[in-house]
Amino acid sequence: MERVHPRTMIVEFFDRLFVVGVSILVMFVFIYMFRDFGQVVKLIVILGACPVIFHFWLIILIPLEYRRFSYRIDNKIIEIMHGGLDRHHYFIPVRTIQHVDVKQRIFSRIFRLYAVQLYTAADTHVISYVTKSKAYQLKDQITDLIDQVNGEK
Repeated sequence: MERVHPRTMIVEFFDRLFVVGVSILVMFVFIYMFRDFGQVVKLIVILGACPVIFHFWLIILIPLEYRRFSYRIDNKIIEIMHGGLDRHHYFIPVRTIQHVDVKQRIFSRIFRLYAVQLYTAADTHVISYVTKSKAYQLKDQITDLIDQVNGEK
């Protein structure tokens, strides 16, 4: 099983911290808008604190999620394991993959990391984050496997 890049933890931290910041900003905007209504402000604080606390919890789980994320590519199956407190183990048959894409999000761009997305008819699976050379190597490897499997039909 291969691992993702160690800077993945930093990118995930900033992604989640951004969501926390947006949640806090929205909560303060609502508090300002309804500052004359005491009960509404209390409700906004209570409802607004829930997503903030939840996302802070997700930030705490980043090292555990990084440690448990791994992937493996065989001739006919791509295996992806990830999860924090719960574990997900995906076996993706190469024949079901319709499209492979290499993407960069705003914070991954800062750290020069890329995500490889695998599109099937039912779902999208992501191997995030790896270096640029590794991302394109994975894309080429998976595309070649798709061509091989389609050639066997």
